[in-house]
Amino acid sequence: MISILNKERLIKLLVTTMFISLALDMGGDFGIRNIVLPICALLLVSIFGISFPKIAFLFFGLLVVYPSILLLVGLLSNADLSIATSQIKSTVLAFLIYILVFHIPYEVSTKALLFSLFLVALLAIGLAIGLIFDFNFVTSFLSSMAEMKGGYFGARATGYDATIPNVYFKATLFFVPAFVYALFTRNYLIAFVFFTALIAAVSKTGIIVTGFIAMVYFIFNKNVRGAIIVSMLLIAAIVFIYNSPLFNLFESVINDSKTVNVRQGHFESLISLWSEYPLNLLFGFGLGTSFYSSGAGNFVSNIEIDHFNVIRKYGLFWSLVFFILVLSVAYTAMKNRQAKIRGMGWGLLFAFIVCGTNPVLISPLFFLFLFLTMSANHQSLIRGW
Repeated sequence: MISILNKERLIKLLVTTMFISLALDMGGDFGIRNIVLPICALLLVSIFGISFPKIAFLFFGLLVVYPSILLLVGLLSNADLSIATSQIKSTVLAFLIYILVFHIPYEVSTKALLFSLFLVALLAIGLAIGLIFDFNFVTSFLSSMAEMKGGYFGARATGYDATIPNVYFKATLFFVPAFVYALFTRNYLIAFVFFTALIAAVSKTGIIVTGFIAMVYFIFNKNVRGAIIVSMLLIAAIVFIYNSPLFNLFESVINDSKTVNVRQGHFESLISLWSEYPLNLLFGFGLGTSFYSSGAGNFVSNIEIDHFNVIRKYGLFWSLVFFILVLSVAYTAMKNRQAKIRGMGWGLLFAFIVCGTNPVLISPLFFLFLFLTMSANHQSLIRGW
């Protein structure tokens, strides 16, 4: 018989292990997530048992039934089987995450998620340092990871006869909402680690957004000591970026409209596609499907304007339900009296924004942020906060 104390420790261990597998191997490319997550989930179910609140049936329809229909629609349209399978896994895993999170105090789950992303951020920084010093074992290790397509690892050319280390895990953009949560809970050093990891990942979107968030946060924050410390660290980071080849990438964004033109081409091609197939605009083209984009000059399945790509795959009706759910959950949390729940709400909002710049909006980690915030709102209401 497991004592209550040991049961709590076991739950924390299983939740943390499960979240680490998601943060480290979000797409399942390394094989870690596909083994660890089901085992931890089964053990948690054996502890909690299986119970479904009434609202779970809504999520079952949203995340399992309708995507399964779209999987068949996609396959009938000659969709790519591997891409379609990957996309159905994301929503099915999301439903599993919802069921598990429902049973766990949100403080436990949130701490586990922050810790998991923090570990991956430290790993990214460590590997980037290894690349800078040209450690052979680090280069070899990252080459193996790159071959498994679990992210972008290695050296990145800046266009000025210089290269910079690039350690970009698929979960990298989720450093942004983790950064926001760390700010609201006044874990400033942890927030700076996430910012540094975004530099190691060469995530221009992440660096710009977190820098903006920090600036706005400390304008309205009355913690003078914390503001001074983080401002000094932020200034040091800006000076480092300015004097490194990384700055050339930001300069090229300003001077080169190629990225903008690609996204514009994606958007114009989608408008043309929907004009030709208005019924698919409403109900989706299906999972694993691709379309011709003038921006890429080829057929593509995933694009860098993911909000519109979600509409293409899942349809306007499904997407509106999903978008409204995300924004309403975020808004409710942002009004909470507890700073940590407000941080989750703002974090979810910025996750929704930045994930639209890469095809990671429909991913287990995004749904994890969504359901943790929803759980926090629900548990806060029960506790009378």
